[in-house]
Amino acid sequence: MVAVRRRRFLISVEPWNGCVRPPGAVCVMLWSLERHTRLLEAHQLQDDAALAEWLTGVVTRCGRENVAIDWTDTLRERRKLALLVAQCLDVPVPRSA
Repeated sequence: MVAVRRRRFLISVEPWNGCVRPPGAVCVMLWSLERHTRLLEAHQLQDDAALAEWLTGVVTRCGRENVAIDWTDTLRERRKLALLVAQCLDVPVPRSA
């Protein structure tokens, strides 16, 4: 029997800091946490609906148990955004530091 190694992924969600920033816009990244970490996807999403759709797609493709979220201080401080991410990934929001 051959052992199958699970792939691990990390999601990063940050408010978009572009020159012209639409309200609610975010930057998202999906990282592969293999031996050599690499960026798999990066997007600038315009609103909560687009973020929810992207997060749901990542969970569907990668498997919920294989996906972690990078709970940065900025993400935790933006309560509405943090709650949306937590809801889509079915995880609790960690307390702020």
